[in-house]
Amino acid sequence: MIIWIVTLSNLTYINAYCLEKVELYLKWKHQFQFAGYYAALEKGFYKEAGLDVKIVERDIKWKAVDKVLARVRRYGISDSTIVLDYLADRPVVLVSSIFQHSPLVLITRKEDQLVSPIELKGKRVMYQKNTDDAVFKVMFETAGISEDSIIHVPHNLNNDELINKEVDAISGYRTNQPYYFKSKGLDIMLIDPQNYGVDLYGDSLFTSRSEVDDGPTRVEAMRSATIKGWYYALNNIEEISQLIVDKYNPNLDINKLIFEARATKKVIQPDLIPVGKTQLGRLKRIADNYKRNQEVSKSSLENLLLDNYLASKTKISTLSLKYLL
Repeated sequence: MIIWIVTLSNLTYINAYCLEKVELYLKWKHQFQFAGYYAALEKGFYKEAGLDVKIVERDIKWKAVDKVLARVRRYGISDSTIVLDYLADRPVVLVSSIFQHSPLVLITRKEDQLVSPIELKGKRVMYQKNTDDAVFKVMFETAGISEDSIIHVPHNLNNDELINKEVDAISGYRTNQPYYFKSKGLDIMLIDPQNYGVDLYGDSLFTSRSEVDDGPTRVEAMRSATIKGWYYALNNIEEISQLIVDKYNPNLDINKLIFEARATKKVIQPDLIPVGKTQLGRLKRIADNYKRNQEVSKSSLENLLLDNYLASKTKISTLSLKYLL
């Protein structure tokens, strides 16, 4: 008779070995904007779901969507621009909408009195084109001005460009940027798309169709663990803020993070809407704005959503099996 003895250290090794490695590409530098993902990783929610997640901070040289589409086992953060990617026939899948409202605004110097989109004509505006500019595209269209009428400056992730007067307006999140500029002694004004009737989704978790095809249970595990992480982060703001400083970005001001956390909670609205909920109707309204302004390859958004895409695959499989029988 052979008796196998498994020690705790061996069991830990086996569990670690069995975890599925995935990568998560952020859309900005480390801050509370991604707190739910840090919480899911550091509190072990990803591990419990069978995942070994590597969180990759944004580098201006790449876009998350390009990284995600390059190979399987990759995920990214996008805003409603993911709708435009899908309409352009890029094989993306929206896994979960975390921010129910976009916190993205354009920030100007108060002394310049640039208070509306119309006043930005001919001005230098810094933002990330085709990365998180969905809300601006719709705002400009709603205000009746062409995006070409402004001078677009690619975002270099340096907020001081506005302070140094190298640009006239800069994109940023109202959840944290006002705190930064106040700390620098700059009085600012916000051009908020919501004031023009533009209410889009903010940060959302997405992946590729190839990833869903390759590992549907892995994608669902990523979704559930991420949502669990966000609930934890929003209910433990001080703890996760300190975690971000200690492990991800020691240069951050803890008070700034707590300010950002409280503002972030308002755009996620966890007490009113289940974290991660996506309404197809809202996405369709976003798509309608895109369709008015440019050519797109698709007309339906049904398979943009993870659950719909999974259902369509099941339906096709069932039909195929019925045909074979």
